[in-house]
Amino acid sequence: MKRLACLLLCLSLNTGWVVAQKTEVSGIVISSEDGEPVSGATIVEKVSGMGTVTGSDGTFTLIISGPANTLRISFLGMHSQEVPAQPYLRIVLEPDIQALEEVVITAFGLRKNEKTLGYATTTIKAEELTAARPVSMLEGLAGKVAGMNISGAGWTGSARTVQIRGISSFNKNQPLYILDGIPVSNYEAGYLELDFGNSANDINPEDIESVTVLKGASATALYGSRAANGVVMIKTKNAGKEKLKITYDGAIMASSVLRVMQTQDLFGQGTGGRWARNVNHSWGPRLDGKMREWGSDQLAEPMYKPYSYVKNNLRNFYKTGLETNQTLTLRYGDERAGIITSYGHLHNNGIVPHHADDYTRHTFSLRGYVQTGKLKMEASVNYIRKDIQRIGGLEMQILQHPVDIDLSMMKDYNDERYNTDNYFSHSTSNPYWLASNPHTHYIEDHLLGKVEVGYELLPGLNLTGRVATDLLDQDMNIQTPAYSFTEGSYNSLGGKMPGAGYYSEPFYHLRQLDATILMTAGYKPGDFSVGGLAGWNLNSQSSHSGYSSVNQLDIEGWYSLANTSGEIMSHSQKWSRRMIGVFAQAEIGYKDWIFLNISARNDWSSTLPSHQNSFFYGGINSSLILTELFPQLKDTGINLLKVRAAI
Repeated sequence: MKRLACLLLCLSLNTGWVVAQKTEVSGIVISSEDGEPVSGATIVEKVSGMGTVTGSDGTFTLIISGPANTLRISFLGMHSQEVPAQPYLRIVLEPDIQALEEVVITAFGLRKNEKTLGYATTTIKAEELTAARPVSMLEGLAGKVAGMNISGAGWTGSARTVQIRGISSFNKNQPLYILDGIPVSNYEAGYLELDFGNSANDINPEDIESVTVLKGASATALYGSRAANGVVMIKTKNAGKEKLKITYDGAIMASSVLRVMQTQDLFGQGTGGRWARNVNHSWGPRLDGKMREWGSDQLAEPMYKPYSYVKNNLRNFYKTGLETNQTLTLRYGDERAGIITSYGHLHNNGIVPHHADDYTRHTFSLRGYVQTGKLKMEASVNYIRKDIQRIGGLEMQILQHPVDIDLSMMKDYNDERYNTDNYFSHSTSNPYWLASNPHTHYIEDHLLGKVEVGYELLPGLNLTGRVATDLLDQDMNIQTPAYSFTEGSYNSLGGKMPGAGYYSEPFYHLRQLDATILMTAGYKPGDFSVGGLAGWNLNSQSSHSGYSSVNQLDIEGWYSLANTSGEIMSHSQKWSRRMIGVFAQAEIGYKDWIFLNISARNDWSSTLPSHQNSFFYGGINSSLILTELFPQLKDTGINLLKVRAAI
């Protein structure tokens, strides 16, 4: 009996000793780079493998088996640390440049390690994007992403066509653009042959921190049908822990015509092999260099010139263009709040005389965050204003111009010899007059904004709500001048028809609302890593487009719908669409060398019949990190094997 009592006493003491060794450790993890808390850092006890992750404020609490144990603290993109357990720890992690290069932005703006994804992504950093001071984002991306075809060039601000996954449909096959979680309408604006650019390409490159291209179906599954042609994820710069800083970036660039169409130099003005003073062709007799009368025969003093080829005639019509690109940025941040705002101004006066191809763009952005405890709020506003002047058909006019008549001597289109009454051709007009009179003025206002709230429900479990809006207004003034000829003038006698004039006001207005509720989780029990997300998304779009026009202007030089005695034509139409989707993704990894990723989304669209408006997207991906499994391969260049499938 005494032995039993002694044994029970010993067991009781031993149990009490074991319980006494359970120790609570708490602390905070911060970054040495900016002093900011590190959210999502992993803290693991090396003996038991038990661990936790830091909250949104960088803090953690962990029950460990004994005070003498060692903790391992790690975070993607930073050097891991091992420290002895203490009641309170303040851990400062250093950035790992090599690891940072593997971190990419994936769907819904989440940061992931590239090796865990199982699908191809390409990230272009700000330094690469803006190295050549590009006017637009897509201009900076050109040639930097394998398999991404960016075409289109011409006037400043012209639209760029992007193909990531080739041609899959009869539409333009353009990818989905996401700016800080905001879907961006990428409407291409134009009129006949005139090009006013596309909306997603107007974001100031100086505001961008990185651009990530998601290519495959598995990479884009979480965005559903909108991402059928790939996704371009744009992340703008954010303020960190820094004192008030004001920076200015500016560039000036001159431009000139690189190449012009070649013209023949054997035959001069005329038609059918014969000279004719009133035609705009070069099918006359062979050029002989002799002096000939030309132009209007109603002048008091006839004009004479050699019947010779004019060198650089087309090239000399254009002028040297000047482009200025400036950005002013203000930023400030600390542990609880940060703000960054910028203003950009781009102006290009073009190469066509009389400002016929002017381009002006104003960009304004404001982004900020507030963090308190487990709650973090973010907000951003991006505003873009474009003013563009364009002229159509001018190139064909100067290309048809007789090769023996010097274009540059007709710059003063008010001169009696070259004005509308006496311009030499009965079928065309002075190109300098055309550059100064008929034109299309395009104005675009584009507003993008979002409000995002995140809350840490539990360590490793976060809930995020985001509401974003995209407001696009495009307005045009299309002007064709009214003109007449003086009675008895050269062109009046030659039967040239006067111009009745034309004026039109087309418009296009788009409204887009995007709302997302997202729950994310990430844990690392022992050798495994487990994570996932689930969410709900609403995307609603509506548009209103139309025009009003008149085909006759009663008063020359006044462009207004009221300036007509004729009929005013008008037309308008409205369109709307709503799509609701639910999505989920699960990830599991083992010892950082094998990963499995499963993603799925189901959408319901208002544009389909009510009983058949549901469609599903999904993908299964796996990654095998060969160098983690076989360290001897590190020097061979063999590193990563990915297997993926799409549903």
